[in-house]
Amino acid sequence: MKISISIILAFFALSGFAQSMPDNKILYVFPDDVEVAIDQYIGSLSNKEDLQFVLTLYKNEDGTYEIYVNSCSTDNENATPYYWQQITNRYAVINRELYPLLFDYDYDFGAPTPSEIGTYGQRAGQVLRIISCNDGFHLTFSKLGICTQ
Repeated sequence: MKISISIILAFFALSGFAQSMPDNKILYVFPDDVEVAIDQYIGSLSNKEDLQFVLTLYKNEDGTYEIYVNSCSTDNENATPYYWQQITNRYAVINRELYPLLFDYDYDFGAPTPSEIGTYGQRAGQVLRIISCNDGFHLTFSKLGICTQ
């Protein structure tokens, strides 16, 4: 009897280790009108299945936020959206989809290539920085979500 109980307890203890680890994604939920506007924009694109998206969030000096929806072809694996989609853990929830999310300071301080971070005390000019052309759809909104543009 004691052996049966020991086996059952061991089984339950070990079954806890078999559970998968959390996926470590940080999810960001924007105010409803912002989420709906982004979803409507992406939904309006006739070639959306051929595109990959990344969102970039900026905080303006006046306390408002600006979010850009950038896209590129799914065939272009060297593009910024594809790269960040592979390594980021920050995602914006838009409808039922998750889109990689970057912040303005990722462009200022992010080092997308871990092997190219320069030498301690002499990093200036040695760190590869990312750039992005934010020329796509964008919204300016307050913390309450009221779109101002």
